[in-house]
Amino acid sequence: MELTAFELDFLRAAADLTRRQQELLPVLEQALGSDPYDFWMVEPFLARSDTWWQCVLARLRARFRREYGRTRDGLWRWNFHGLECDVENVIDGRFVRIDFGPMSRRLTFTGWGVLQYIMCTRAPWPTFDALARFLAQETPPWSSLSGDHAKMAPICDRLQELQLFVAADPALCETVARFTKMEASTGQRVIDIPAELAPPGPMDFAVCDRLVLAPTALRLLEAAAEPAAAPDGAPSVPAVGRAPRG
Repeated sequence: MELTAFELDFLRAAADLTRRQQELLPVLEQALGSDPYDFWMVEPFLARSDTWWQCVLARLRARFRREYGRTRDGLWRWNFHGLECDVENVIDGRFVRIDFGPMSRRLTFTGWGVLQYIMCTRAPWPTFDALARFLAQETPPWSSLSGDHAKMAPICDRLQELQLFVAADPALCETVARFTKMEASTGQRVIDIPAELAPPGPMDFAVCDRLVLAPTALRLLEAAAEPAAAPDGAPSVPAVGRAPRG
C-alpha cells in the first residue's frame, strides 16, 4: 500500500491523537469526579428513563453540571460541546479534541479533530510541520481553527477508501442506515430503530460512524517506523511515502 507523504503524516497524526486522548481522559476524569463518557454521553439522558429515581438523580446532576473548566493542575482547560470535548493546554496551546464514540469504542476521532491536532501540536509531542503548512489557511501562529477543512477532506477520504480509517461500529452504521427515513411533512431525517435493535448507549446511533484506526493502519505505521532493508549491506533508510499529489 503506497501513501503520499502527507497521507502518511496524517495517519501518524491520527494515531498520536488517539494516544493523547487516552492520556488526557484520566486527567479530565479527575477534574470532573466521574468518567467523562458517562458524564456527557450517558447521564444527561437518564432523565428519559422510566425509572423514577434515575430521573430524579439525572435532574439533580444536570443542575450542577460543569460543561467547561480547568484540570486540577491548572494546565488544561476543557469544554464539552456537541458529542465531544475540547482539551487545550493553557500555556502552549496544544489542543486535543476528544470525540466520543459508541460504548464499545468510547474514544474515536474525526478528520476535523485530526486537523486541529496537527495545527496545534507542540514539543514534547510529535509535530507535523510540512503537513501543517500545507493544511493552514492562515499564517502562524496557528490555533485549532487555523486548518483548512477543504484541504484536509481529500486526505481523510483517501485513508477511509484504503480502509485505514474505519467506522467505530460498522454494524450499527448499517442499522442506522436501514431505519433512517425522510419525513415528507417536515423534510427532516428521522432515525427510528426498533427497541430490540437499539444500541446500549443513548447516543450510540449518532456517533457510530466516527473513525478509529484499523489494524492494518497500525501495522502500516509499525512498518513505516522500521528502517527499510538495504541491498548488498548498504546503510538502511527509513520507509517513506511517495511525493504528494498535485
